[in-house]
Amino acid sequence: MKRHTRDKYQAQFGGPDPGNHTHVTAVQLDRGCPGSKGTKTPFAGSTLPHDGSVDDVMAASRTVAVAETAASFRRGVDTALGNAGYLPVAIEDSPDAVLATLRFPEGCETVTKLVASGAVVVALLPDPTPEAHAHAYEHGAAGTVDWNADPEEIVASLHTALEGRTRLPIEVTRVLASEWPSLHAPRPEIDEDEVDWLVALASGTTVARLADNTGYSERALFRKLHDVYDRLGVTSRAEAIVAAERLGLLDEE
Repeated sequence: MKRHTRDKYQAQFGGPDPGNHTHVTAVQLDRGCPGSKGTKTPFAGSTLPHDGSVDDVMAASRTVAVAETAASFRRGVDTALGNAGYLPVAIEDSPDAVLATLRFPEGCETVTKLVASGAVVVALLPDPTPEAHAHAYEHGAAGTVDWNADPEEIVASLHTALEGRTRLPIEVTRVLASEWPSLHAPRPEIDEDEVDWLVALASGTTVARLADNTGYSERALFRKLHDVYDRLGVTSRAEAIVAAERLGLLDEE
């Protein structure tokens, strides 16, 4: 154990070696913006190595809970958290960050509530498929990691999330990237009038109102819009707006 941030933790593990550590005051980074400079709040009593690195300060000022029913799993991760300088706490103690197991569907509500509470959430995925990673980010997770990963790897993913970044396997990144329109894909032919329609739809204009404004019957405009949807490779108004945004069509106005 490198360092401990509370007296009870020091008592449990024997405390730091006075010859190798210096008693300093750490700073707590704003929870709302992980990894940013934020507002610095004194956090007395932290013991860090002499180098006083930013990583050491970040870890020493963070409380972390593990939301997982398996006690042995929690103990292993708690030990790794302590070794990295974090302070393991209970989920009821309003931690700065939470390592939460996300099983579908029972874990969805838990992760959503934790994110809403302001905690930085890293989702532990029992089945780490690309879909599972995307599902976790859909619920607001700041990071994801394989539930079966070594505790040290889990803590590394937490640290990366607290810095405002994420760690993903290459194969997962490639699958997620494939869902985004390629820069090499031919740009669909959408004329100026059709771009205007998409902009109007994105602003909340109804098809009926748009038909009135453009002089088409509502039925005729529906046909024309569905032709635009086909060229964008989508099937609905909402998908068309997203596709137009991704292609930069809405920025042309």
